[in-house]
Amino acid sequence: MRDWENTFASWAQPPAKTEQERCDNAVEAIRNAIGASDKLKNRNIKVFTQGSYRNNTNVRRESDVDVGILCNDTFFMKLPENYTKEYFGIQDATYQYGQFKNEVGEALVSYFGSSSVHRGNKAFDIHENS
Repeated sequence: MRDWENTFASWAQPPAKTEQERCDNAVEAIRNAIGASDKLKNRNIKVFTQGSYRNNTNVRRESDVDVGILCNDTFFMKLPENYTKEYFGIQDATYQYGQFKNEVGEALVSYFGSSSVHRGNKAFDIHENS
């Protein structure tokens, strides 16, 4: 039977040096993939950790590294009732989410190789490599 108290205590610890390096390397690799893309390198993009690594929970060796890629060139909106985008001076985006996701996928495949990158409905899964 699993000792849950020790398991939770272990998960609550901040990442060890090697785990932090693993996380930093993952973020840097994603930044490099974005920077190598002619379609993305000049966009206003932020790459950052999220999930358990960002929150210092469940960061032991069996955890994956969740990396967010945020493009600040456009945004999703939900306006208050009875207000229009014109009221706020918002124009339709010329850069759509689907195009962004396709371009991120292209950048990841170009950088990591097609056998290492798998596209899902919400995220890309990149298999660990050297």
